[in-house]
Amino acid sequence: MIDEKLGGTTRRITFSNGRIITLVGTAHVSKESVDEVRQVIEQEQPDRICLELDEGRYKSKTEQQDWSNTDIRKVFKEHRGFLMLANMALAGYQKRMGDETGSAPGEEILSAAEIAEEKNIPFTLCDREIQITFKRAWRLSSPWNKAKLMASLLGAGVQQGRGLSRRNWRSSSRETPCRR
Repeated sequence: MIDEKLGGTTRRITFSNGRIITLVGTAHVSKESVDEVRQVIEQEQPDRICLELDEGRYKSKTEQQDWSNTDIRKVFKEHRGFLMLANMALAGYQKRMGDETGSAPGEEILSAAEIAEEKNIPFTLCDREIQITFKRAWRLSSPWNKAKLMASLLGAGVQQGRGLSRRNWRSSSRETPCRR
């Protein structure tokens, strides 16, 4: 195996069977990362692009999820309240960073997907579901860290959740079964 640094945050790994993997390390809220991703794809012309996203996050990024249409009752029935708060907190934090840097959160990943589609390069979503990461982090956290996290999430959830109306708390889909 040969591991060579190409510059910036890009590495090329060549395996003994001739297979080559080019890795681009990115910051999720950085105009420089967006530019670097575009440049590497143009130069390397890969036969496949792997995106550090799971399917759920990819859909939320590409479909511009609107929290004002969220059925809050359904979210809590499906035991996804913590996940929603964590996502809202992370989105709020990334949005503030994006406002400061002039780059939207995850723009480098979406840029790679757009280029892949333009050039007919297949792409793969290569990350595990965010719920697994959140559950693992929660399980490994101390009670004090859990309390601090909950306070942050609730604060961010209130900040982000201002677009949620009272009608979202009452669901017309009362037949939604509780899933565990």
